[in-house]
Amino acid sequence: MCAAALAATFGATRAGPVAGASCTALPVSVADLVRLSQSPGPLAKAFALGVTPISERALACFGGRELTLTAFVNEPDGIGGVSSFGIKPTWIVSGNLIIFGSAREVSPGYGDGPFFMVSSRPSAGDLQRRYARRWVTIRGHFDDPAAVTCRAKGAAGATPSKAQAIAICRTMFVVTSIRTTNAPDTDTAPADLPVARQGLQPSPVWLGGLFGLLVGLHVIRRRRVVVDDGARRGS
Repeated sequence: MCAAALAATFGATRAGPVAGASCTALPVSVADLVRLSQSPGPLAKAFALGVTPISERALACFGGRELTLTAFVNEPDGIGGVSSFGIKPTWIVSGNLIIFGSAREVSPGYGDGPFFMVSSRPSAGDLQRRYARRWVTIRGHFDDPAAVTCRAKGAAGATPSKAQAIAICRTMFVVTSIRTTNAPDTDTAPADLPVARQGLQPSPVWLGGLFGLLVGLHVIRRRRVVVDDGARRGS
């Protein structure tokens, strides 16, 4: 079902939510958006848009539905990409806000782990700087109405047509609101990375060893008391 919707992105102007095994359940997370963007559709295979993901599968799954996600704003540790064409309006494909699903960092201000790039209108200002190193709640959607104004310019034969430029812009996640929020109870750090706030988790083996140690110390203490008492009596 998702595959049929992906093919429709070239011709349709609007899209509705699509249910399917490869679509994620709501509420959506940064990890979900990253996963969906890693399954390229025909547009992503035909055109390289720098580093901003062409999220055809996410568009197929959610259409223009308003989504809410919790994310951490940070810079990636090294990013780059080139494109043989440009799309206007540039803000819709700029990916000018970079979000992570985790607050892990490789160095101060540089996130560690998968990240996703979302777009915001110029009137919103520099959200990347305003919310740097903060947890935020973001509301936004794919299939933004401004997508119908998109046009591409570039080298002949390597540039999207008008219909393809519009289809690409429809796959961009556009922010409609953003606010700071508290860090989630659980981070999305991989299981093999220690998370300090999780603390020590006792196991039955560990508890059994501790119990045995306490019993041993108690027996030794009693023996010392008996010996000391006998010594006093003998004297």
